[in-house]
Amino acid sequence: MSELRAAAAAVTFLTRVPLPRLRLDGGDVARAVVWFPLVGGALGAVVGVVAWAGTHVVPPTLAAALGVTVGVVLTGALHLDALADTADALGGTSRGRALEIMRDHSVGAFGAAALGLDLIVRIVAIGALAGHGVVGAVAAAGALSRAGSAAAGA
Repeated sequence: MSELRAAAAAVTFLTRVPLPRLRLDGGDVARAVVWFPLVGGALGAVVGVVAWAGTHVVPPTLAAALGVTVGVVLTGALHLDALADTADALGGTSRGRALEIMRDHSVGAFGAAALGLDLIVRIVAIGALAGHGVVGAVAAAGALSRAGSAAAGA
């Protein structure tokens, strides 16, 4: 039962996918780290499938944009928010100012630029792969990126 709770905690921590109400605690989230790559791979596979399926209807770049959009919705833009905060903090003149910038809910110029560039790179890369193993490539990228956060946490 604890592994099921850990898997559920990984899904609820990394996505906006609604699960039945479970009372999860810090221990469940700590055990969830081993599930992060699997959840990330599943998210990537969904993005890849949407992009691949979309190429049958629209040009590859638009299909990739649809896939990326689905990924953003599924994750609640969690990683994009963190990217914007981190990029904005680069403009801080001291550690204290950088932390203050990261706590601010607004997005500054560095954050907006980072978001735009990140989304462009993702869309172009996925569009270039559309029809050529895009599902596996994006699933692997999702799994590896979440494995990295698990390794960093350890």
